[in-house]
Amino acid sequence: MLLGMYLFLGAFVSSFVKGITGFANTLILNSWYSFCLPNRLITPIDLILGFPCNVYMLWINRKNIHLREILPVILIVVCGIFPGIYLLKYGDPKGLKVCLSIAIMGLAVEMMTRKRTTVKQSMPKWLLAVVAFVSGLMIGMYGIGALLVAYFDRTCVNKNEFRANICAVFLADNIYRFIHYGIQGFFSMEVLRYVLMAFPAIALGFYVSTKVDKKISEDTVRKAVIAMLFVSGAALLVKTLLLPAA
Repeated sequence: MLLGMYLFLGAFVSSFVKGITGFANTLILNSWYSFCLPNRLITPIDLILGFPCNVYMLWINRKNIHLREILPVILIVVCGIFPGIYLLKYGDPKGLKVCLSIAIMGLAVEMMTRKRTTVKQSMPKWLLAVVAFVSGLMIGMYGIGALLVAYFDRTCVNKNEFRANICAVFLADNIYRFIHYGIQGFFSMEVLRYVLMAFPAIALGFYVSTKVDKKISEDTVRKAVIAMLFVSGAALLVKTLLLPAA
């Protein structure tokens, strides 16, 4: 009962933040669920829960998609996903949690120290390739596209463009991972049971986000997300190092 309530609350918070910002749902869900579940369960759970969110957000922001910009990113990300899936299946659970906690805190610091701008910025092609491939690795292991968030935050001029492009890449990634996770046997009955427990919270969180989206500033939500990510990442790191891997 307590576990179900804990999973429900984590799913609600993650989908609420996703509806407001267009990202961070996976980071929050991973850090939240990592206290009680292994990554081999969390990542496929998050994939199933996040898929309808990306479909919905892509649809409502479809006019802001820039295919010429996102297609190369999608191709390189896909190349990085397969080795990431391999690491998820055969990697050390404790090591994966340590890497995840560091990645969460690193993104929080990056978001906190970066100056916001409304001017579209460019990135060298070689650097974009590195960012996209490493993002693919992280997506394959955790479902987290942290570096992609940082990239699109620089190259998109408004939140609608950001949401459209990032969700388009995430949706392509979702479809690719659904195929490979199915082949690798990640979608167990245990995963589906946890999904059924959390799915109502996803719908509720998204519904609430649509009601408050225009009433709170992005800056306020951004600061709250940064604080939540850093604290949860630090707590997860301490727990993983001091206690046996879940």
